[in-house]
Amino acid sequence: MAGRLKELGVEIVAVSVDAERPRAEAFLATRPRWSLTFAHDPEGKVPALLQPEQMPTSYVIDAGGIIRAVNGGFVPGDAAKIEARLRAAAAPR
Repeated sequence: MAGRLKELGVEIVAVSVDAERPRAEAFLATRPRWSLTFAHDPEGKVPALLQPEQMPTSYVIDAGGIIRAVNGGFVPGDAAKIEARLRAAAAPR
Protein backbone atom coordinates (compact mmCIF):
# COMPACT_ATOMS: atom_id res chain seq x y z
CA MET A 1 0.00 0.00 0.00
CA ALA A 2 2.78 2.43 0.90
CA GLY A 3 4.41 1.92 -2.49
CA ARG A 4 1.16 2.42 -4.39
CA LEU A 5 0.26 5.59 -2.51
CA LYS A 6 3.66 7.27 -2.45
CA GLU A 7 3.03 8.83 -5.89
CA LEU A 8 -0.03 10.54 -4.39
CA GLY A 9 2.10 12.11 -1.68
CA VAL A 10 0.91 9.67 1.00
CA GLU A 11 3.47 8.50 3.52
CA ILE A 12 2.76 5.56 5.79
CA VAL A 13 4.54 5.62 9.14
CA ALA A 14 4.59 2.53 11.34
CA VAL A 15 5.14 3.32 15.00
CA SER A 16 6.45 0.49 17.12
CA VAL A 17 6.02 0.68 20.88
CA ASP A 18 8.12 -2.45 21.47
CA ALA A 19 10.66 -1.84 24.21
CA GLU A 20 13.38 -3.38 22.08
CA ARG A 21 13.92 -1.86 18.63
CA PRO A 22 15.67 -4.99 17.22
CA ARG A 23 12.44 -6.99 17.65
CA ALA A 24 10.50 -4.50 15.54
CA GLU A 25 13.28 -4.34 12.96
CA ALA A 26 13.36 -8.15 12.77
CA PHE A 27 9.62 -8.18 12.08
CA LEU A 28 9.98 -5.57 9.34
CA ALA A 29 12.81 -7.59 7.80
CA THR A 30 10.30 -10.41 7.21
CA ARG A 31 8.29 -7.98 5.06
CA PRO A 32 10.87 -6.85 2.44
CA ARG A 33 8.20 -5.52 0.06
CA TRP A 34 6.91 -3.01 2.59
CA SER A 35 8.09 0.51 1.80
CA LEU A 36 7.00 2.44 4.83
CA THR A 37 8.69 4.68 7.33
CA PHE A 38 9.49 3.07 10.67
CA ALA A 39 9.42 4.99 13.94
CA HIS A 40 10.37 3.56 17.32
CA ASP A 41 8.51 4.82 20.39
CA PRO A 42 9.59 2.62 23.33
CA GLU A 43 8.27 5.15 25.84
CA GLY A 44 4.77 4.97 24.31
CA LYS A 45 4.42 8.71 23.76
CA VAL A 46 2.31 8.33 20.61
CA PRO A 47 -0.31 6.02 22.17
CA ALA A 48 -0.33 8.15 25.32
CA LEU A 49 -1.17 11.16 23.16
CA LEU A 50 -3.70 9.50 20.83
CA GLN A 51 -5.29 7.08 23.34
CA PRO A 52 -6.11 4.22 20.92
CA GLU A 53 -8.80 1.84 22.15
CA GLN A 54 -6.85 -1.13 20.81
CA MET A 55 -3.61 -1.96 19.06
CA PRO A 56 -2.81 -1.78 16.28
CA THR A 57 -4.68 1.39 15.37
CA SER A 58 -4.34 3.22 12.06
CA TYR A 59 -4.82 6.96 11.68
CA VAL A 60 -5.41 8.88 8.47
CA ILE A 61 -3.87 12.30 9.02
CA ASP A 62 -4.18 14.94 6.31
CA ALA A 63 -1.49 17.37 5.16
CA GLY A 64 -2.71 19.88 7.74
CA GLY A 65 -2.18 17.42 10.59
CA ILE A 66 -5.90 16.76 11.15
CA ILE A 67 -6.94 13.19 11.96
CA ARG A 68 -9.51 12.31 9.29
CA ALA A 69 -10.16 8.65 10.16
CA VAL A 70 -9.29 6.07 12.80
CA ASN A 71 -9.26 2.31 12.31
CA GLY A 72 -9.01 0.44 15.61
CA GLY A 73 -7.55 -3.04 15.41
CA PHE A 74 -6.86 -4.78 12.14
CA VAL A 75 -8.37 -7.62 10.16
CA PRO A 76 -7.33 -8.35 6.54
CA GLY A 77 -10.42 -6.63 5.11
CA ASP A 78 -9.37 -3.36 6.76
CA ALA A 79 -6.51 -2.79 4.31
CA ALA A 80 -8.81 -1.84 1.43
CA LYS A 81 -10.82 0.47 3.67
CA ILE A 82 -7.68 2.18 4.99
CA GLU A 83 -6.28 2.58 1.47
CA ALA A 84 -9.54 4.17 0.27
CA ARG A 85 -9.43 6.62 3.17
CA LEU A 86 -5.81 7.49 2.42
CA ARG A 87 -6.62 8.06 -1.26
CA ALA A 88 -9.53 10.31 -0.30
CA ALA A 89 -7.33 12.32 2.08
CA ALA A 90 -4.70 12.74 -0.67
CA ALA A 91 -7.21 13.87 -3.31
CA PRO A 92 -7.04 17.54 -4.27
CA ARG A 93 -9.73 19.60 -2.60
